[in-house]
Amino acid sequence: MNRILLAITIFAASLTAWTDTFKPFEVANVTSDQVETFKDEVESLHSGTAQRFPDQNLVVYFNNEEAMNYAFTTKGHPAHPAWITRQVVESEDTVDIKQIGYFAGDEEPFAKLFQQYLELNDKIKASIPTPGSR
Repeated sequence: MNRILLAITIFAASLTAWTDTFKPFEVANVTSDQVETFKDEVESLHSGTAQRFPDQNLVVYFNNEEAMNYAFTTKGHPAHPAWITRQVVESEDTVDIKQIGYFAGDEEPFAKLFQQYLELNDKIKASIPTPGSR
């Protein structure tokens, strides 16, 4: 009976390990194993949404329920292994994009990738009509 309880506990812990899929780690500098494990988890949950960008060495997964996307670097990207998570957050009169990222390689190329996504976020937000302009 104790083995069954242990198995259930381990299974439940594995399900809740990634309950915060926006910020699964406290620090941005993680291990390669952490990047790969989180990527595997995202891929298992959102594999049908994968968009591959081989010319940019990226694969992006979409979590439509939480308005999130995860951009993982692939081999050949200067920041590999790394990922950026972005989430659209709407309030009554604004739309914002929260962003967080994690890296296991060199920080400098990761910082460049992170900045590129911040700039993309700004372009997206600028293209969204404000409530009074519709």
